Amino acid sequence: MDALLVSDLYDIRYLTGLKEGSPALLVSDQGAVILAGPMFRDVAPVQAPEAELVLMGPDVYADVARQLRRLR
Repeated sequence: MDALLVSDLYDIRYLTGLKEGSPALLVSDQGAVILAGPMFRDVAPVQAPEAELVLMGPDVYADVARQLRRLR
């Protein structure tokens, strides 16, 4: 498996410590990436400092696909 996409808020909280909103989390052997909207710009680095934050635009699926291509 190249990566795991986590979308359940409880699982994201358990894996990262991020307690707010409904982001997505992409986990691979290269690390964890939180895919979230702009409202997470200040919160995610504090609550989940070990994960990279990528701000998503309106097309969530395109943003996830872009991150998956980055893993190759």
